[in-house]
Amino acid sequence: MKPRSALLAALVITLLAARPHPLAGQEAVTLTLATSEPARFQASAARYMDANPDVTVRVLRVASDDLALYQQALAAHTPDIDLYDIEITWPGLFARHLFDMHAALPAEATGAFFPALIEAFTVDGRLVGLPYQIDAGVLYSRADLLAKYGYDAPPATWDALTAMAAAIQEGERAAGNTAFWGYVWQGERYEGLVCNALEWQFVSGGGRILDASGQPEVNNAGTRAALARAAAWVGTISPPGVTTYVEEDARQVWRAGNAAFMRNWTYVAQDAAGSAGASDFIVSPLPAADAGASGGCLRGRALAVSRYAPHLREAMALAAFLASEREQRLRALEHAVNPTLPALYHDPDMLAVAPWLGPLEAAFTNAVARPANIAGAAYDAVARAYAAAIHAALTGEATPASTLARLEEELTDILHAETGIEPTATPAD
Repeated sequence: MKPRSALLAALVITLLAARPHPLAGQEAVTLTLATSEPARFQASAARYMDANPDVTVRVLRVASDDLALYQQALAAHTPDIDLYDIEITWPGLFARHLFDMHAALPAEATGAFFPALIEAFTVDGRLVGLPYQIDAGVLYSRADLLAKYGYDAPPATWDALTAMAAAIQEGERAAGNTAFWGYVWQGERYEGLVCNALEWQFVSGGGRILDASGQPEVNNAGTRAALARAAAWVGTISPPGVTTYVEEDARQVWRAGNAAFMRNWTYVAQDAAGSAGASDFIVSPLPAADAGASGGCLRGRALAVSRYAPHLREAMALAAFLASEREQRLRALEHAVNPTLPALYHDPDMLAVAPWLGPLEAAFTNAVARPANIAGAAYDAVARAYAAAIHAALTGEATPASTLARLEEELTDILHAETGIEPTATPAD
């Protein structure tokens, strides 16, 4: 069997070789990639055109809120956009408009990517996006404070984090820093809270909001216990205002040196200067429950080929090139984009210039995806309901048991209305 990196290279070569070149006098192929991050692709597009002079690649800048434009373009079956740069919660929404990449990929090719990403971009067995970026929630720990208080490693479980955060907070406040907190995270009622709460729920055995058949899985003992533990953090090891925090609010407390632990995304590690108040830090996977693996919330982006692209084979070849090992390596070094190929996390040349990648493979391998590929068009409604229910428990407006019972009913109604999925009986805990 070929090495996985070789498979990706072979994929690009095979697709290019199979593409018929235009006849004399025939118009050359033009491919358009829609993305909100054109700088990530300009150099790659130039390299592709140098190697394929009969193809012109146009990188189309769209607004950062590109979802609405994508919806309009795909609903209109426009042939003007060949590839879309899509986010991990969109595959279920767009799947019917997107080319199934399994039809063009060698059977082994997807094995080169993080499996969780391939699963997240797969809808009803169809791979609708070739992943080029990955991220996941991770834990930041103050290495100096771990050593000061006698801890030899970051906490491995949420209970350990709770205890360690309380002890460090008590010590730092006694030393005169009354603004110090043990743990900061994202508790505002928005998608970031969906990610945090899914992390607590999943590792506690509570599932991932919806099961594989599309049924709600929130009202269970694991999720209730996880939510009760998190609610107890508010005002004890976490600021009372943490229920209004988004990513940068947590980061500001961290940068000021006023937190022992922080949950955030990997960009904080990539921008070490942004952690000036706590520059001596460790990045590690988020804690697990009493037993089992960690599970940070998975994020990522992929290149999707429109079913309405006039040149499907050429568009697929471009997607494969942009997601190839060589291009992902350059993108990581030039734009700090986390690659989706585990092999690159063991590459000494990569680690020499991008040392933040080293600790991340484990976090990405065990990451948990939101159930967007299952919920499809209902995902936004599912996420809003989930965030509202979790927020109610964190702010004391409801108990974990009551808010999760109501959430189960609400999700059942949403899914039945949006997808026609019939509810099934929920087994007793």
